Amino acid sequence: MTLYCPDCKRLYDEAEKCPVCGKRRGREPQDEDICFLQSVGAIWVEMLSDALKDNEIPFQKVSAHGAAMAMFTGLYTETFDFYVPYSHYGEARELADAFFAANQDEENPEDEGEEEMEEEEESGETEEE
Repeated sequence: MTLYCPDCKRLYDEAEKCPVCGKRRGREPQDEDICFLQSVGAIWVEMLSDALKDNEIPFQKVSAHGAAMAMFTGLYTETFDFYVPYSHYGEARELADAFFAANQDEENPEDEGEEEMEEEEESGETEEE
């Protein structure tokens, strides 16, 4: 059974206490509960926001560090926490997982190159310089 922590707004599997804040106040989630979806870096905020908007999923985004810290460390170090109503959590989770999985594949093209090199080495077809 999934439980909801009203203090940190996290969902978690049945446990004695919330694994994030440690409080013992978990309860069954209700449709209107605002649930933590995930934290994202500044470069992903607008992309995730647009994906949620395009799928008509209501959300809140909250600066994890605050404006003063972002001004001090720079905008690209800022992190934002996304929250969605429990009634949309499943759909939002699938969307975010798919979105970031697709972008992870695009960001790691060197992994494909390494796999090709390993295959060539195994077959004995390596380029000599």
